Amino acid sequence: MRDSTYQGRDGRGRQVCLLMPQTGGVVPVVELFSARLLRIEERGILIGGHEEFWNRKQRTTYVQVLWAWPMPPESADEPPPASVSSPEVRRLLEALDAMA
Repeated sequence: MRDSTYQGRDGRGRQVCLLMPQTGGVVPVVELFSARLLRIEERGILIGGHEEFWNRKQRTTYVQVLWAWPMPPESADEPPPASVSSPEVRRLLEALDAMA
């Protein structure tokens, strides 16, 4: 959801919702004008608005509702870095075992 570049002109609301592809593309899959956040649940977010379809110079507007959920950022599957003090901790544990 973001502020619309139309800023309420042409019968469009001040908010626009962009559903972006998961592949990292820059062209939205769906663009909803006059977007409103309808509901937030544990399973996701419900957003309503108007989707526009253009055929030549004729605009047709459809009422549309999207059920979406935020995607967490991708994390690299890297092993955790070795601790600087891990050899020292190992020696300390070995010394404690030797005392017991």
